[in-house]
Amino acid sequence: MTVIISPYTNIDGTNRSNFVAFISKTTARLDHHCPWINNCVGEFNQKYFMLFLFYVGVMSVYVMAFLIWSLVVFPVKSDALVVNSIILCVESCLFGLFVITILIDQIQSILNDRSLIDTLKLDEHARMAQQILPPAKVLLRKVFGPGPIIFWLLPCDLKSSNDAIELREMHNV
Repeated sequence: MTVIISPYTNIDGTNRSNFVAFISKTTARLDHHCPWINNCVGEFNQKYFMLFLFYVGVMSVYVMAFLIWSLVVFPVKSDALVVNSIILCVESCLFGLFVITILIDQIQSILNDRSLIDTLKLDEHARMAQQILPPAKVLLRKVFGPGPIIFWLLPCDLKSSNDAIELREMHNV
């Protein structure tokens, strides 16, 4: 693995680390800086970002279902309540579509083993070149950790090795 010293912070980084100037941080496998969580999404927090997107998407579906159910079940409704419910349902639908789209983009990034920043750094020919990738389950385990797949939905760190702790300290993440 190639080690690169950031010219701005003198922090060691791997060849898949990137420096984000406006927060003065080097992040391992940087995907993007997210204003929602006010942090960079990278190797050590991608699972939590994806869980955030997943649970917000689930909550949007729940809100839409609850609003539609309440409009159908309760016979007495004022015009203001109906208009308010329709506006909330449309808003929830749009927000849910937005976060689910970002979640799908994150899943695609994992399955391609290439973050958004990595993809942008490549030229057109390298972007279109065929990659030899490990199986999807191996790539997903790199992000979500070992253990049963149902545990991937838990917002806890399943990677308990000292290597992960050392890498976090090395990258100041």
